[in-house]
Amino acid sequence: MGTPGVVHDNWIMKKKLNPKNWRVFVYDEADVMLDVQNLGDQTMRVAKHIPPTCQILLFSATFSDNVRDFAHKMVPNAIELTLKREELAVEAISQFFIPCNNLEHKFQVLLDIYTLLTVGSAIIFCKVRRAFAPLIPSLPATQPPFSFLFS
Repeated sequence: MGTPGVVHDNWIMKKKLNPKNWRVFVYDEADVMLDVQNLGDQTMRVAKHIPPTCQILLFSATFSDNVRDFAHKMVPNAIELTLKREELAVEAISQFFIPCNNLEHKFQVLLDIYTLLTVGSAIIFCKVRRAFAPLIPSLPATQPPFSFLFS
């Protein structure tokens, strides 16, 4: 984790990180990075080192025109998940980290969350596709329906 300048200058250029091994690259708080801190140029220098096989995730509380333009440069054919303005309040967004014993326990916790809460949309990170994919047919028919993205 680091700012684009630190990642590029101190880690990539000094060969402390090898971007060829990256599988996922996350830009978090992209609106702050670009609009407030003006780190777009540094971010693009990092992007030149990201291999085409690396999945890029960009998160932003707000998408100004500047952030949207940046996102389209970084990931031209991205899948976008957006919230309505009224859903942007921090109180409307919940995050969970729940330690689980095994895959079956993780699956049960996921079902419990969907049973106990009204879930309008969710982003669920899973480490290994082949571990979770067989469970997808077992998911209940919910509104909104489950859908999954894998790299």
